[in-house]
Amino acid sequence: MSDNSPCFPLARANFLQPNPYPCHTTAIWPTKTTEGNLPQVAQRAAMRTSYAVNSEKVAGTKRKNMDDDEFMADSRSPPDSPRQHDVDRANSMKRVRTGKDKEFPMNRLLATLDKSQILAVIHNLLDAHPNLQSEVASFIPPPTVLSAESALKQLEKRLHESFPYTRWGPSKDDYSFNRIRPHLLDLKEVILDYAAHFASPNEFPTNTFSYLNLAIGFVHRLPSWENEKNNEAKKELYEKLGAYWRKCIADAASKLDEGKFYTQAVVEEWAKK
Repeated sequence: MSDNSPCFPLARANFLQPNPYPCHTTAIWPTKTTEGNLPQVAQRAAMRTSYAVNSEKVAGTKRKNMDDDEFMADSRSPPDSPRQHDVDRANSMKRVRTGKDKEFPMNRLLATLDKSQILAVIHNLLDAHPNLQSEVASFIPPPTVLSAESALKQLEKRLHESFPYTRWGPSKDDYSFNRIRPHLLDLKEVILDYAAHFASPNEFPTNTFSYLNLAIGFVHRLPSWENEKNNEAKKELYEKLGAYWRKCIADAASKLDEGKFYTQAVVEEWAKK
């Protein structure tokens, strides 16, 4: 039967026409690949991705809750007040104490200090509390001629130790004077301080003459400098000690005129000087 037959008007079938839906010719997921069962791999990857996303959400929620708790705690706790700061400081000071809240004995602490450290403590105390000077002085025994001599010898030793020496012996130039000048002025000041003390009525007359004779010996041993201007400290000591000598001799003479008698021991002590 021909294609033009009126009884059977059939359309021409082109069996060689390509399939318009080629994707339907194969299955959506292949059953086997080189990596194994691909549907199972995809499911596991999806599960891991879902688990990671959920973990991040849980961790973020926990961090947010912790931050909120810290913020609420900070908002509830008031700032430290000055009174609370003082209490904390007092408690820390208590912990410094040795034993059961018992302070270490002060006499034990002072026993561990040498002379220079004790002097530094006293000086710092008096600088901080000048009103204590008279009270502290009342506990200190007055100096004696022997104690004054010991103090002056220490100062004289420091002066000589600071003296620069050359191969020809000590030099008396300006450079040497500038080296020992601080120690020279210290010695001068101490000599005059002791002179004022021993020239007081409480020490007159025996200790007065004894000290003045001692002090003038220290002045005699002071170096004489090439530059005459550098000898002014030594000249000043001679002048002021000489004034103390004249005053004490005049006071002793006036006492004799008033009928005052000095014992033989006192007069013999003067004769030794």
